[in-house]
Amino acid sequence: MKPNKPKHFYLLMIALITILSMIAYWIIDSIWAINIYKADLQYLMTHPPKSLINELFYNVSPYRSTSRLIVFIIISLLGIGTSVLYCIKDKAINKIRKVEKEQLRLTRIAQRAKRMETVGLLASGVAHDLNNVLSGVTTYPELIISSLDKDDPMYEHLALILDAGKKAAKIVEDLSFLSKSSVPYNQTIDLNKIIKEFITSNAVTQKIPKHITLKTYLTSKPSFITGSEIHMYKLLLNLILNSIEAIGTKPGEIKIITKHRKVTEELKEKTGIKTNNALVLMVRDSGPGIPKEFIEHIFEPFFTKDRLGETGDGTGLGLTIVWNIIKDHSGHIDIESSIEGTTFLIYFPLNEKAVKKHKKRSEEIIKGTNEKILIVDDNNIQRTTLKSLLKLANYEVDVANNGEEALQKIEKGNKYELIILDVYMPPGMTGCQTFSKIKKIIPTQKAIITSGYIDSDRLESAKKLGIKHFIIKPYSIFDISKIINDVLTNKY
Repeated sequence: MKPNKPKHFYLLMIALITILSMIAYWIIDSIWAINIYKADLQYLMTHPPKSLINELFYNVSPYRSTSRLIVFIIISLLGIGTSVLYCIKDKAINKIRKVEKEQLRLTRIAQRAKRMETVGLLASGVAHDLNNVLSGVTTYPELIISSLDKDDPMYEHLALILDAGKKAAKIVEDLSFLSKSSVPYNQTIDLNKIIKEFITSNAVTQKIPKHITLKTYLTSKPSFITGSEIHMYKLLLNLILNSIEAIGTKPGEIKIITKHRKVTEELKEKTGIKTNNALVLMVRDSGPGIPKEFIEHIFEPFFTKDRLGETGDGTGLGLTIVWNIIKDHSGHIDIESSIEGTTFLIYFPLNEKAVKKHKKRSEEIIKGTNEKILIVDDNNIQRTTLKSLLKLANYEVDVANNGEEALQKIEKGNKYELIILDVYMPPGMTGCQTFSKIKKIIPTQKAIITSGYIDSDRLESAKKLGIKHFIIKPYSIFDISKIINDVLTNKY
């Protein structure tokens, strides 16, 4: 298709044609006048023009001057009128093209939705029967293997059958996610909280290679949406796995970002989101990017570079599941891709009622009843600040500069309803090491850990020790007072 010439080109051509028309008329009229109006010519020869105006009208009868002026005015008006009509036509054509483009976009969305609906119907009809068949394929080899020695010649063959059965079960599990399940989509969920739990879970930490760094940049504003927690975990997992695959074996980075965005009329029309505010989830990788010709197809079932087993990992359903989950949550997804990486931008309607309720609750300091709390932190500013906050919340506060000092206080017989420990306190014991020693003295001791960054290994260690709550610095008096109250009243 030839590129359209710029608008200014056509306007310039109209102006040029108008000027040429005037010149042509003047030449023709002059030649005609020479042959027809010889008397005028004789007058012109005896009375040469003294100016350009006189030359144009050559000082003849008023009729000749007026007629030539009228013709020039008519040609000028025709030129101006043509320019105006062209501008109106150009504006109308652009509007029609915009409507046609929007109709094409909506048609593609409708066609994709229809394809996904077909896959969902197929999945719901097939998944149940396949699971029944696969239960035998996976269960019986497992029973037989348990009774065989590893040296048995049948052991390896049965292990291969079992492994193949488990891979098939994984595909069926993904198919099940494409069908309309019985999982409720009306839960009020905190997406930031889900992300924090997700990135520290074994399911994620074990899958991320050492050469890839996972970072989070989460909004400090309330991040409530309406949906299903289990499906949000599945969505995040598939996006992370897709990013890992995109980065490959080179060192890379994956970023998870959340932010609020005002939903303009244009954005409402584009995304279909009806709320005034949206929560945007971005998953960005530093891979080589997605080829332009693939972007339209990546959400289609079984569209994968793995080709169902080339690398042994891909099923080709990961991004299809992502698309379905987003649509089930009344959301929208966009893709930005270049040689510097790919970003998935997902828009969810913000649960504004939950946000308002959270703001109202967060503005209240939940005060204690003079319970004694020990702060263990190697940073003097952090100790002093937190001590002031807790005193404001009506707690009795003691402090320790490090884990060793905290342990000495416990060994001397000091009792605390709660201990707040920093995760990392070089060069001495970490928060988890400190609490592990304290628990040997007081098994029922309650604690909260806090840090300026997320360390998945230490968080996992804290959970194993029975520490249920983790809070990221800096924190507000409202947040810390609520968490302390939850721990002291066993609301976890």
